Amino acid sequence: MIERCDFCSAELDELHQHLIEPERRRLVCVCGACAILFGSQGETAYRRVPRRVACTSSRAIDTS
Repeated sequence: MIERCDFCSAELDELHQHLIEPERRRLVCVCGACAILFGSQGETAYRRVPRRVACTSSRAIDTS
């Protein structure tokens, strides 16, 4: 099964990017072109999830 971008339906690589929809607490898979439209902070419906995240006992830390 080929995985596709949830925004534009482009075929995704194995190491594709993700966005989070904070209001619905939902992750979406996106291609690189769609990912660059969003930052990791701000007042948008979606936020980019860092590629590398380390989890600690209390919170996640962006290691990118």
